[in-house]
This record gives sequence, structure tokens and C-alpha cells, in this order.
Amino acid sequence: MDAEQARADLEQANRSYQSAVHPVLPPWVPPLCAVLVAGGTALVGAAPSNGLARLACTLGGVLLAAAAGAVVFRVRVRGGISGLRGPARESGTAVVICAIAFLVSATTASAQLRWVYVALGLVTGAITWWVLARRHR
Repeated sequence: MDAEQARADLEQANRSYQSAVHPVLPPWVPPLCAVLVAGGTALVGAAPSNGLARLACTLGGVLLAAAAGAVVFRVRVRGGISGLRGPARESGTAVVICAIAFLVSATTASAQLRWVYVALGLVTGAITWWVLARRHR
């Protein structure tokens, strides 16, 4: 096997691996996930000071973000990819760790800082849309 053939085989293996790790998503998935993540982020951060209302908003925000993850997992399963392996597992771990840190800081936010979390919701929604659209064409 010459160097050119080996390089072509390696590129094919890399393309095959990337398509297995990051499947092609339908065009409606990135905007839906972006809206769910943005809504969840804004809802958690903008929760009122009342204990029961804050708990309800926090739970609602977590459920919205979990719904976004469930949409992506469902599409992966329909594409024949079950479970998380390789880069998908590392990305998922990083997202969960960041979500826990965000949840802790957002639930202790003062009334003066709530607008920051609403703006952060818009930013996280835009980033989610961009990343899903870029990675899963």
C-alpha cells in the first residue's frame, strides 16, 4: 500500500467515524433545541425571589433543557446511534458540568442580576443553534 492509498483510507475512516459520532440532524432540530435551551436558561435565571415560585421556575428550566437533550438523543437513536461514545460522551459530560454550575449560580441570583440571565438565555440559545447547525449538517 502506498502513502496516497493509506491517506485516502485514513480520510475515509475519519469521515465514517465523524458521521457515526455526529449524525445528520433534520433542519428543525437546531432551532427547536435553541429555543428550549434559551427558555430554560432565562426561566432559571429570571425566577422570582419567592421560594416556591423559584423552585417551580428552576424545575421548569431544567425540564426545558432536558427536553432539548432528549430531542437530540431521540434523533441519534433514529439514526442508528445508541449511547454516547468518544467525543459525544466528552461533550455531554462538559455540558452537564456546566449546567450544574449555571444552575447553582442562577438560583442564587439577586433581583438586580436577573436581566443578565435573560440575556444569557438569548446567547446560549444562539450558541446552541449555531453549534448544532454547524456540527450536524
